Amino acid sequence: MEKARNSEILKILSYILIPILVLILGFSIFHIGFLNEYGDIEDATKYIDSEQFANQYFNEVLNKISQYESIQRGSANNFIKIESENGDYYYSDDRENSGIYTGIPSYINYIIINKTTNIMYTNIKTKNYEQEKNNMKNAKVYWNYIDGKIETNIEKINSENIKYNYSYFYRSSAYLENVETNRSYSLDDYNIYTSYDNDKVTLYTAYGMNQAVYEYMMQNKTAPIYGITLSLILLVVITIYLFWSIGHKEGKEEIDLNAIDNIPYEILAIICITIATIFLSILANMGGTVDYIILFVGLICYFVCYAVCAIMGVTTIKRIKAKRFFKSFLTYRIIRWIVNKIKKVINAFQEKTSENRKLFWYYIGFLAVSIMLISLSVTGIAIILLIAFWVWAYYKLKEYIIKQEKIKNALKSIYEGKTDIKLEPRRIKRCIKRNGNIRK
Repeated sequence: MEKARNSEILKILSYILIPILVLILGFSIFHIGFLNEYGDIEDATKYIDSEQFANQYFNEVLNKISQYESIQRGSANNFIKIESENGDYYYSDDRENSGIYTGIPSYINYIIINKTTNIMYTNIKTKNYEQEKNNMKNAKVYWNYIDGKIETNIEKINSENIKYNYSYFYRSSAYLENVETNRSYSLDDYNIYTSYDNDKVTLYTAYGMNQAVYEYMMQNKTAPIYGITLSLILLVVITIYLFWSIGHKEGKEEIDLNAIDNIPYEILAIICITIATIFLSILANMGGTVDYIILFVGLICYFVCYAVCAIMGVTTIKRIKAKRFFKSFLTYRIIRWIVNKIKKVINAFQEKTSENRKLFWYYIGFLAVSIMLISLSVTGIAIILLIAFWVWAYYKLKEYIIKQEKIKNALKSIYEGKTDIKLEPRRIKRCIKRNGNIRK
């Protein structure tokens, strides 16, 4: 048992397993929540047949139209104006601008026409856009909105089911007629042609990631049960082991404390919280970045946050076992220093000697006279008297110190055997007791 308790290999292995098991536990819980939402669909192993795909597809269309509205307001423009014999239009290569992350990605082909201005927006390179519109209607997966009517083979957002979509209702003419706003647009303002090209989807895109995760979850419906059970059991065992073994080292009876354990607890906590906050802020500000980069940075942030939490947890357990948890606080050290100073001052005042009493009353008198003269300092004579009083007080204090030095030197000479030293007993009686260590 002692070997297991002192084993550094077991501790390192435990520290490595904890974040992995927590990820498995979190993903398994998410998996169960996902199955509660979509798991009752018998034939839902294909992502393009799911409601999740349909909702994301439709939201991508709305996001792209929002970009067009931003262009009209002059606040954004990710498109190139192309001059044509049949009329100018706008083209956007979604692979080379932020549209691949925030608008319709390049694996959705689209032609969107503003019915009022007759301006066309597209990501398709062709000389015959009328032919492309017809091709989209024959695509394996398509969704069109022409003259207020939906044409699609995506069941979840066809004319019967889209009425349950809040985003569609929010952009419908029926809703916007009752809303006073100049920033909202209606789908009826556009003719929309879109088709989905599954061959362009990769794991480096949001659609690709969602498709891979969706199909895994639908094909492995029992996996989260095993994942939760196994990860919870191992996490409980590892937690118990670490609480038992942390701080113990082979060849040492006492708790092993390192440099981190000697850092004041509040300062260490502030450092760890600051590091975690910096990394989480970096992650929070990556909204327009490539999806797999966000995933990579998210994992880095997760392990950094785990590391700082592990440091705080380990040092807390060590300090508790060493019975110095509260003593390791900087606040505790400051309070203890203040209390010790106060005790020294109280002990000095409690020492009932005639010299102390005289010094106390001299000090009270000095303060009283100084306060009185300061309160009258509006007059020139009061300022002169105050300066004179301070000079006199300094002189008396200096005189007293000189006498004390003479007494100490005399006592030293007497101690060395000199007998021709003369002192005034009435002035030095108490000082002899102090410096000569003489008792009555």
